[in-house]
Amino acid sequence: MDENKIMKELSKTRKPRAPLYLNGDSLNLIFPQYVGAISGLVRSGKLGAEVSASLLNFFGSKLSAEEVLSATVDLSPTVKGVLIEAHARDSNDLVDLTSSDPKQDTWLTYIGDAKFIRRDQILTQEYCSFSPSIVETIQKERELQEQDLKEEDESIKTTLWLAESRGYILASIASTKGIISNVFASYARKVPQGILGRLERMEESVVFVAPFWIWSEGW
Repeated sequence: MDENKIMKELSKTRKPRAPLYLNGDSLNLIFPQYVGAISGLVRSGKLGAEVSASLLNFFGSKLSAEEVLSATVDLSPTVKGVLIEAHARDSNDLVDLTSSDPKQDTWLTYIGDAKFIRRDQILTQEYCSFSPSIVETIQKERELQEQDLKEEDESIKTTLWLAESRGYILASIASTKGIISNVFASYARKVPQGILGRLERMEESVVFVAPFWIWSEGW
């Protein structure tokens, strides 16, 4: 299976993606819920002949309950992510935040200008042009989530991903546990960047996105 080919063919821009952050645990939990629908999408041929043929070798004509676990283990997190994205797009369950407002109970995506506030940086107006109340809202949420993560592992910190679109501030709080260190070091400042996630909540004009993965678009 050519994962690079799958990524390029199924991504919105048809460009490769370099993962900067991956929540592999969450993808492994969520993906089995979509296996049946995704395998149906693969068999439909909507993903393109070459990609569909490649994935059919993996999914086969029918997945049994026992094979779902195997599917979860054998596919990489990035392929799981782009397949969930493709399924969400096909079923009109994907909101592109560059052109539409966020909605509850949908998948959210964004590709465009963005930046990271790293784990050793507290969000202040030195790093952004947001109002003091918005800076406080984002930093407070980050600190609360970091406290929760530290209950599992005291060494975990968070990095903060920020973007602006359609009058909204997009904020995603990502555990350093999921950072792809070697790629992050080279591409964290490169734009455009993309994200796939779910809506956590909205406060003022801030959209908090629970990230499944964040990537550098086109490398």
